[in-house]
Amino acid sequence: MYATPPGYGAFMHPLGSVFLQTFCTLLKEDGNRNLELTRLMTRLSHRVAYSFQAKGGNFAGKKEMPCLVTRLTREVFPFAEPGKDSGAAGLSATSLLDTQHVSTRTPSIS
Repeated sequence: MYATPPGYGAFMHPLGSVFLQTFCTLLKEDGNRNLELTRLMTRLSHRVAYSFQAKGGNFAGKKEMPCLVTRLTREVFPFAEPGKDSGAAGLSATSLLDTQHVSTRTPSIS
C-alpha cells in the first residue's frame, strides 16, 4: 500500500502523515482489526480520499488517494485478535506479539 500512486505527492500534516495517522485510527476502531487486509485497505483509501483536502496555495482543493498493489491469492487477517470472530483461520500477526512490550499511541490528527 502506498500513500499515493508512484509519481504523486502525499500530504504531510504538521503532526505526521495523513495516511499513517488514518491507518492507526482505523486499527483502534471497533471491528476493523478483524477485517481481511484488502477490505481494511479499502476503508483506509476511502477515509483518506474523502476526509482530507489541501488548503491554500497551489494545492487548494487537491486530495490524496492511496494506492493498493497486491498479488495476494488468499485472504489475510494480519491484525485479527485471537479468539474474536474474524473468519481468520490459524495464526494472526498479533497472536505472535508479547503484549508486555507493545506501546500505544494516540492519533495527533482529529
